[in-house]
Amino acid sequence: MSQKTYFTEHDITKLVGKAITKVQAQVSKNAVITLTKIFKFLQLLSEDHYVPMKHFLRVQKNEIGNPSRRTKNLILYGLIIFKQLVEIINVNTLWLAKNLLLFLEESVQNPCEQNQKDLVENGLIENILILFKTFTSEENYKIKGIKTEAQKEKLEMII
Repeated sequence: MSQKTYFTEHDITKLVGKAITKVQAQVSKNAVITLTKIFKFLQLLSEDHYVPMKHFLRVQKNEIGNPSRRTKNLILYGLIIFKQLVEIINVNTLWLAKNLLLFLEESVQNPCEQNQKDLVENGLIENILILFKTFTSEENYKIKGIKTEAQKEKLEMII
């Protein structure tokens, strides 16, 4: 008498693959939500033309006024994430793109010339052009998951 097999190895592999995809999608969704909140916070820190804060977001100084060993250029970090976002932008990442661009916009206003220089020298303009070119046809909208007029309007408000 042979035992009945309910799942083949192929079935198990398929189920595990689906489970991994769901977990990755949830992690990605959580990461997008978290990054959106972080960039909104950084945008708020950059508002009201307070130049010392804008400089602080680029370089943090120690008690005697020298750049800290652990300084983090949050302006360039934002640009790096924007470069990556341009490649993968879709309906799920529109709010992240919006908050990221608002942060970068606020960080250069007043004007804060060093922040402007950092962004231009590191490819912000080129990446904005790539973003514009991404949505030159209806087919490109569909590929990125932007199917409704409301989604298109959100995207157009951003870019």
